[in-house]
Amino acid sequence: MPFGQLYDSVKGLPSPWNAIALWVIALVLAVVFFFKTVKIVHQDEMAMKLRRGRVIMKRDKATNEARVAVYRAGIRGLFPFIDTLIRVSIRDRTYNLGTTNIQVGEYDVSDVDVTVTLSIDPEGIYHIHFKNDELERRTIALCLSLLRPILHAHRDELHSDDSDIRERITKAFAEAAARPLAELGFRSPVIEVTDVRTNAQALIAKAIAGSKKWPIAND
Repeated sequence: MPFGQLYDSVKGLPSPWNAIALWVIALVLAVVFFFKTVKIVHQDEMAMKLRRGRVIMKRDKATNEARVAVYRAGIRGLFPFIDTLIRVSIRDRTYNLGTTNIQVGEYDVSDVDVTVTLSIDPEGIYHIHFKNDELERRTIALCLSLLRPILHAHRDELHSDDSDIRERITKAFAEAAARPLAELGFRSPVIEVTDVRTNAQALIAKAIAGSKKWPIAND
């Protein structure tokens, strides 16, 4: 029903119902306007604003580069029906990288179980929301590609009693992963080597594959 017809219908009501109906309509419109104008960003979130469908950018004073305007926890005002607030969770994300096989000796194969915990970069919420439809799969694949050579380089120390080996692996991984993970919107990678054990099946298989094949005697 058009607004003019609605107004005429309300005005046609007997008094005092016409005044009550007008106050109810005004109250509903005020509530809708309020919820379209005021949004809350929670403590574990950051947000971006879209104005007429475009992400609002701001100039970095130091570099003069255009960056996504990131809004932290608090009450945020919007222009109703023009602005849209997009919230992105900034809780740390933990990925289980599963089991990685590392050959330690000629026949000694170890299974290494690893988890990686990543923090959300405030500047990366744009990439996390808009550009990474398969974020988990891409993150796990990237972490595994970076982790395998690091574990292989420390393969002789994995079964040792060296208490600092996990710290060294974590540091090496953080250095190698800093830039690639930043492109996905993450920072501060921390890995945890949860278990290291000998893979008996792989050990036997490699031993059999490496054993000599005796020639068959001719009759």
